[in-house]
Amino acid sequence: MHNTGRRAGVLCHMSAVEPSWLRMSKDHLTIELSVRPAAGKRGIASVRPTGPVIALNSPPEKGRANHELIEFIARLLEVPPASVSIIKGQTARQKVVRVETAAPSATASKLKDLLPIPGTGFR
Repeated sequence: MHNTGRRAGVLCHMSAVEPSWLRMSKDHLTIELSVRPAAGKRGIASVRPTGPVIALNSPPEKGRANHELIEFIARLLEVPPASVSIIKGQTARQKVVRVETAAPSATASKLKDLLPIPGTGFR
């Protein structure tokens, strides 16, 4: 089932089915994503079928990029940094991040609303 919606002045389709890289349980959200450390500009660079690509300023040394990723996700989703953890991929560019939240569905919606629309570069 697809609903048609408008976001950033661009017509898009919103699916009732969650993307495969985003999973929810009753008290947390799990996000599969890729990071691009030492990118110079921090933010959501793109969205691939495997999940969002997050550009980070920090180099992948001594956990700096992981710390920046946790801070970025926490700020983006408006949750405390202690609620965000990397559960897989500590030393890899592909990571699985867990976000503890009382409202996983609302947090997932917030994340999807912040993602660029594929093929447009717009949010």
